Amino acid sequence: MWQQPRAAGRPLRWRQQLGQGPLCLVLTMVLVMQLERSDTTGCEMGKYRNGTECCPTCAVGANLVTAAACTYTKNTVCGCRPGHFCSSPGPEVCAVCQPYTVCVPGTMVKEWGTATKDHVCEVCPPGTNSTANMSVACTQWPSGAGVRA
Repeated sequence: MWQQPRAAGRPLRWRQQLGQGPLCLVLTMVLVMQLERSDTTGCEMGKYRNGTECCPTCAVGANLVTAAACTYTKNTVCGCRPGHFCSSPGPEVCAVCQPYTVCVPGTMVKEWGTATKDHVCEVCPPGTNSTANMSVACTQWPSGAGVRA
């Protein structure tokens, strides 16, 4: 039910009984937007203050991407670009990401990389070989292959 409450003898047309309804939602959204603007003074659009500074952005040159965007209550979370691992992890964030090593033909993957560790490659044992990048195993040479008569 809509009412016209009075303040100092004047009707207040923007209130609804019990503070419910679409008008109340719109006014709440406007209030939140105003609070966000006042908290982000000096920050880029969509960035928020984190203490006395603006939330950091993820350094593209360090191969970082935004894993979770900055919000009013939480700082930016950066992660590595696909195909990269964090080569300098900090206590809560990664500072620099490096591309994973590619195990070339003649080697095989000994250990797969993780978010904070590079791939480990191993040279194929004598008499075996791999012909593709990132092989998981080396295969035996065919009989007489590689032997000159």
